[in-house]
Amino acid sequence: MEDKGEQVNGPMLQEKRKRFEDLLGVPEEERLTGDGWVASFTRTYHLQERRHHGEAASVDLAAVEAEQQCIAKILEKFNPKDRWNFDETSLFAFAPPDRGLATRQMSRKKRNKFRLTLGFACNSDGSEKMPIFFIGKYKKPCVFKNNSPAAHGFDYCNNKAAWMTSELFEDWVKAFDLKMHKEKRHICLVIDNFSGHYISFVPRNIQIEFFGPNLTSFVQPLDAGIIQCFKAHYWHAFSMHAVGLEEAGETDIYKVNLLEAMTMAKDAWATVKASTIEHCWAHTGIQSGKQPAPQIIAVKKDLLKAVEELHRLKGIKDDVPPVNELVEPREEHKAQMEPDKPMHGDAEIVAHIKQLITAENEDVIEISDSEEEGKSDSSVGLSLSEVAQMCEKVEAACWRFGYSDNGLTLPHELRRFRGFLRRMEMKSTKQLTLDSWAKRQDS
Repeated sequence: MEDKGEQVNGPMLQEKRKRFEDLLGVPEEERLTGDGWVASFTRTYHLQERRHHGEAASVDLAAVEAEQQCIAKILEKFNPKDRWNFDETSLFAFAPPDRGLATRQMSRKKRNKFRLTLGFACNSDGSEKMPIFFIGKYKKPCVFKNNSPAAHGFDYCNNKAAWMTSELFEDWVKAFDLKMHKEKRHICLVIDNFSGHYISFVPRNIQIEFFGPNLTSFVQPLDAGIIQCFKAHYWHAFSMHAVGLEEAGETDIYKVNLLEAMTMAKDAWATVKASTIEHCWAHTGIQSGKQPAPQIIAVKKDLLKAVEELHRLKGIKDDVPPVNELVEPREEHKAQMEPDKPMHGDAEIVAHIKQLITAENEDVIEISDSEEEGKSDSSVGLSLSEVAQMCEKVEAACWRFGYSDNGLTLPHELRRFRGFLRRMEMKSTKQLTLDSWAKRQDS
């Protein structure tokens, strides 16, 4: 009802409860009676405490302006460093950013739909960014071997859908609130009204404010270019990774495992400048400041150059897709809309609940997405081929043991050196062939 812009009352909740009990076949002796449960229900789900600013009607300029003024009035009580925004996005971390490349290079392969949900938080002057909150499907991804993602410096949680839930968000808020308490700070955290953001926990050092319905695309700073800047950096790194594998003689140039993808994401988030964050906050109109920063434009140009280089290396004549589609492919845009998509009708809700009940009673088998497992060690030698193998092992060790946390320079340089060795090996082979041919001619 709320997604439709409508309000509900106690009698409506009681009637709806009765209908769901009928549809789910709840035994008579287990059904709730009277209205005594309504008060605890509303307290549990904060139905009376949800603060929505602005109108819930269709978006117009007047509604956006009213929302901007309302949020600005709240934020002006806090210093810029204590104004925070949190938002999440989907990332198909293993999928090539270029549709043309995927069609030609991977025409016989199913497009990789492995998805992560990434949560971002930053303050308004860009002086602080919380580590990315990664949400995946697997509790212990095999690529991390005997270590946990936390041992590699990642804030990682999991559930079967790899979506943000109230439970996961509450855990994140508790940790963030503890951090602010230790620093003796009181901050304001503005978030959208996604259902997974409503929690029972009441933080001591964080004042949570919700944006009005249907207005986040206009007033939320992370949606105003910050996440887009992050994705441009990620896909640029992904493309350069593919170029490195191409130069190293790899057949599957889009080969990447979860550890590598998360490390590239971590590095991409660190690359987003404070000035970009500050400008994007100002662009929303919820506080005064400068206009959008040029970093987004620059990194998009770098991404286009990288994809054009992949086209050249693979001999592809297709046009490069628009840069906005490279930064945020259609699958990602569609996926991140799904958590907010309301279910239509009681039948759909009941079917979803039954599916959740069934899933709770099933065992989940985790499948490794690691590309590095199962490789046997090769003997150490000094031939070009064996040195190249050594480089490949050292590169894999950088990812495995977390040396990549210090930056991606060493793994990339090792891959470049491996490509150099492959070219030297090919040149040497050609020279030996010519020498053999000359000897046969002399004899």
